[in-house]
Amino acid sequence: MVDLDELKKDFLNEEFDSKEFQLDADKVVTAALASGETRPCFVDTDDPDFQATPAFLCSMASGRHLPIDFPKIGGLPMDGGKAVTCHAPVPCGETLTGKTHLHEIYDKKAVPADDIRCCPMELYIPTRPSAPWTQMVIGEPAS
Repeated sequence: MVDLDELKKDFLNEEFDSKEFQLDADKVVTAALASGETRPCFVDTDDPDFQATPAFLCSMASGRHLPIDFPKIGGLPMDGGKAVTCHAPVPCGETLTGKTHLHEIYDKKAVPADDIRCCPMELYIPTRPSAPWTQMVIGEPAS
């Protein structure tokens, strides 16, 4: 049996992965149109408010879902849903840095042998590192 309190003490809120992203405007538009988006800020690269859709941001991943030394506890890791909170428009053409950490660890009551690990990846623009542009929570449905 894994001690969740120990896991929380050892792993919560510790950054364990980082990756840089460059959003390609053509791919952002293609994804927006494919999902039925019609607002100019998502489909017109000449729009002064052009930005990536939250749905596009959900496709981004930093690489690691768990810290290297996180214990193997069985079950299948799943990407069960994502909630994206945009604190500001996410522009194309600027380098974004995704930083991943464990946000929460808890027992999944429906299947006692499993647990869910929620791993947010926050995207930052290096010239403005004080606040994330977005927070993606993997494993928690949007509320």
